[in-house]
Amino acid sequence: VEQIYQTIRTLDIPTPRGIYDAFTGGGSFAYFMARQGYNVLANDIDASVIDLHDTCKHRPDIVREWGKLEYTKEQFKQWLEVESPQAAMIRSLWSFSNDGRTYLTSSEKEQKKLEDFRNGVAEPNSRYKHIEDICLLWAYRKLNLEFRCGSYDQIEVPEGFLVYCDPPYANTAGYRSGGFDPEAFYAWALAQPGLVLISEYSMPEPFVLVDEYFTSLYIVAVP
Repeated sequence: VEQIYQTIRTLDIPTPRGIYDAFTGGGSFAYFMARQGYNVLANDIDASVIDLHDTCKHRPDIVREWGKLEYTKEQFKQWLEVESPQAAMIRSLWSFSNDGRTYLTSSEKEQKKLEDFRNGVAEPNSRYKHIEDICLLWAYRKLNLEFRCGSYDQIEVPEGFLVYCDPPYANTAGYRSGGFDPEAFYAWALAQPGLVLISEYSMPEPFVLVDEYFTSLYIVAVP
């Protein structure tokens, strides 16, 4: 996120009036940019994710209680189709590679992973720290940050906003709630009147590579 921010600062463009984070997910980019003083509009198609951000802001006590709970594979599966902020948190903390779909580990290693969680050294422990940081951020900082729920192309981008997109990468599983059409996304990005930055592994013409960070993850700008 810091590298993306530095890229934006070096672009030869007028200072954006704000940032539209079209696929906010866990909100790392949105919160970082809000901390830099930007007016940020953050969007995600998953209502449970947006509700979790709202719960972090208004009921951090509940979020902290959720963070103490452990889940077996069978318990995790029961939350896969539930639409609630707690379900979004469980899918984030207790899924393999944070994919929101598959359980953290194999059945053979499940008890060891649960023991690691009780000892504070499992993946859910470290992932929860990010959510806890969000709760603390809302408690101690006034942020010009608004969350909305919908498809990226259903939100009207305010004039003068820079658009940042970290979409489901092409040829991947897409959204938890369904597929993602990269061609429709490209057409939408090219139709925007302002600058659009897109994190992807590769992009077709006329998109232009403006920076590269690691493992061929690009920031691509509409010319």
